[in-house]
Amino acid sequence: MLPLCSDREMSELLARKEEEWRALQAHCAQLQEKALQTTQKQLEETQGKLQRLQEDFVYNLQVLEERDLELERYDVEFTQARRREEAQQAEASELKIEVAKLKQALTRETRRVEELQHQHQLMLQEHHLELERVHSDKKSEIDHQQEQYENLKWKLERKLRELDGELALQRQVGCCWEL
Repeated sequence: MLPLCSDREMSELLARKEEEWRALQAHCAQLQEKALQTTQKQLEETQGKLQRLQEDFVYNLQVLEERDLELERYDVEFTQARRREEAQQAEASELKIEVAKLKQALTRETRRVEELQHQHQLMLQEHHLELERVHSDKKSEIDHQQEQYENLKWKLERKLRELDGELALQRQVGCCWEL
């Protein structure tokens, strides 16, 4: 138990205790104010972090959506490119078949041309031989005509000399008759 105190002591004690109580409450209030400020500061920092995380999340979500759209576009482009490649391969196959047909046709045409050239060569040889024969015949004929011409020329020249001789004789005789 507490020793009995007088009213005045009790009042003083009560006043002191009230003063201690107020000081304690003020101190508690200060501590709570500091704690509140610290908590508010942490809350602001946490809200800032949350805001940045939300912004980062939204940004990352947009990046993912853009990437998904880009991937879809790439898928479409890849599908189109594969179709184009398949079409080009089909066209290349058709062209290879066409090239093979053209090579066969070229081979046949080459053989035909070689055969025609061979026939033409044989015909040229025959024509050449015929031409040589005709040339030889014509040369013989020309030589024969040349010989006949030379004989005729010689005969005519001889006849002309005889006639010149007769004419000269007739002039002499004619000159004699005039005298």
